Amino acid sequence: MTMKRKTIWVISPFSNPFLDIESDRYKYICSVIHENNFKVINFVSSFDHHKKKQKSYNGKCKWIIVNVYEPGYIKNVSISRIISHFIFNLSLPICFFYAILKYGLPKSIFCAIPHNGSAIISYFFGKIVNATVVVDIHDTWPESVLSIHNLNYITKIIYSVLFKIESLAIYLPDYVFAESQKYADRANSIRVGSSKSSAQPILLGGNINYYNLKDNAERIEIPFNLDRFIIAYSGNLGINNDLDCIIKAFNRFNNEYKDSLLLFIGAGEREEEIKQIIQENNLDAFVTGRVSYSLLVDLLKISNVGLNSFKVGGNVAYSYKINDYFLCGLPVINSLHGEVAQYINQFKLGWNYLAGDVDSLYDAMVCSYINFNSNEKNTTQLNQFVSTKLNRDVTYRPILKALT
Repeated sequence: MTMKRKTIWVISPFSNPFLDIESDRYKYICSVIHENNFKVINFVSSFDHHKKKQKSYNGKCKWIIVNVYEPGYIKNVSISRIISHFIFNLSLPICFFYAILKYGLPKSIFCAIPHNGSAIISYFFGKIVNATVVVDIHDTWPESVLSIHNLNYITKIIYSVLFKIESLAIYLPDYVFAESQKYADRANSIRVGSSKSSAQPILLGGNINYYNLKDNAERIEIPFNLDRFIIAYSGNLGINNDLDCIIKAFNRFNNEYKDSLLLFIGAGEREEEIKQIIQENNLDAFVTGRVSYSLLVDLLKISNVGLNSFKVGGNVAYSYKINDYFLCGLPVINSLHGEVAQYINQFKLGWNYLAGDVDSLYDAMVCSYINFNSNEKNTTQLNQFVSTKLNRDVTYRPILKALT
């Protein structure tokens, strides 16, 4: 009798299992699989995408971590990033052989996209060792980054090659999951009509109890009285985000509603520039810089509305940061079209505005302020959305079933 394999590989380059990041989809999946008596081998990148430096690990992890080398990059949109991911992909097969020799053959392989090359390599390894291969589309690369830029002849060729690699990575696996309906539609445009299964959208979820029980014990020094109407922007301070529109709209809003405060919670390539603009315009606004996830939740719990703001032309379908707002009980002011705007309208989760339109964003800020100060605030539908769409203990079950 052949013994049933009890090893599962999880390739999640951007994860750091040693950090307290409650929203990490892959850390949660590794944890649940481990608790169900499977041996989990988690392949992660040596490079920290957010801090732009090599990762440092402190503490212990219940499952096995394999650190896959990549040199890193300074800018998210750059040739150096493509080269860095390519080196990660070259390093991955060596790590796979190491894992097989030390821990045996895997029952299944679960790979996050990006990296697209990793998903292709995982598929062929999976077929060689007779393992089920599952991918999860966390983001669409290169569309999510390159689509808002003007492409020249050379970059169009690079884009075309990367797009075809992505398409292959999506087409090959046994099962495909996606963190938004739009990403699932992208996969199904390739998979439907073949013998492949349809991609299934599963929104990024969270541990609802974690957010409900958070006691705001952690704090950061902010040079403002926090007894105000706080508008929070959480995420990257980068070129893809509608930051200039936010500042212009808030400048107008702040002049009329003196009890308002804008918090930029995060860091990025425009961080120092944003600080300078705030100072020059004497705005009641503050940039926290990079904070721990626990502190991020604390700051959102004392805020009144969240900003989910992206420039026109990007390919972001469902920003994972928007879930932090919802899980913390915040309504959202949103610039994304498609499913996010539909959810907001259907469940009355906040207000949509036109990206880049200062008047539109200002009007949404005023609506959120009036709503907060009214006696008719209704959190029932927000709570319903969170419990049905974002409760990962329930929504992630199809992924776990495919792997185990």
